[in-house]
Order: sequence, then C-alpha cells, then structure tokens
Amino acid sequence: MKSLLFAFICLVPFGCYAQSSEFSLQSLFSGSGVTGTLSLQNVEQVEERCALTLIATLPSLFAELDQIGRSKGNMGSSRNRLYWVGPTRLRGVGQPGTILLTSRARYESWTYIDIGIDKIKTRNFRDTKTVDLSLGVNWKNQTDTLSLNYEIQNIRTFPGSIESGLRSLG
Repeated sequence: MKSLLFAFICLVPFGCYAQSSEFSLQSLFSGSGVTGTLSLQNVEQVEERCALTLIATLPSLFAELDQIGRSKGNMGSSRNRLYWVGPTRLRGVGQPGTILLTSRARYESWTYIDIGIDKIKTRNFRDTKTVDLSLGVNWKNQTDTLSLNYEIQNIRTFPGSIESGLRSLG
C-alpha cells in the first residue's frame, strides 16, 4: 500500500489536479481473487495532507466473493459447519464505505460418538438460509493495510435468540 501511495504522489505534485490514472487491482493486490480497476480521479492538497479521490470498478465482485467463500469449504468447527452458498446480491448502500449484501449460507449440525476404536458421526440437521450482511472497507494506519470486513446483520427466518448465541461464538 505504501508503494501505491508513493506512486500516486510521484505522479502528481501537491496542490495540482491529477489526470485520471487507472490501475489493475490484480497488480495492486495479487492473490486477492478480486478483479477490477482502481482509478485515480484527483489529488489535491488539504492543509498539510494529500487528498486522493479514487474510484474502484469491480464488475464481478459478487461472483468473485461467492467463489472465494465457496472455496473455503467448512468455515466452522467439525460439529457446527458453515458453508457459503451464494449467490450474493446488492441489497443497498450503507454508511460511507459500506455496501449491504444478501447471500445464502448453509449450516450443518453434526454429532460425534467415540466408541473407542472409531468415531461414529451423524448429521443432525442442515439448513440453508438467506443472510443479510454488510461489507465495508477498513484502513489500518498501524500496518498500512486496506481490507474488506463483513458483518452478518441478520439470518432470515431464524430465531433471534439462537442467532444471538451464534454471534457470541464469533
């Protein structure tokens, strides 16, 4: 990220307006699995700081998030399994830097019984639910890193008390 900011600063002197410059997200964030472009629209001096106006164009973001989520497989424990199903859809726009999404996730509850020489495992139940979540941008000054954070806001047609219990588990 430091090299990205350094490149922007070298392209345009402080106090003047930048010409539009476009960068591939794959070249900036290799291995992220997200494609698109980052466009520098403007650079200007604000007091003793540099203000950048950037536009991210992510035409396949939701499909790529689904692919990343599905590739993780079981995101829970061996007894409480959670799988990303998708498809992810835009639900709205929240506070600045946050978008509201809806997707699907599957939960499975398993029981393991140790009989000494082996373990017997059985699936108690499984259910796929619609999940409302928010996706936001997080900049960490200490490490100069930019990341995407998500928060599950609601699991539709799911009892609130159980949802609160799951949330307390992380």
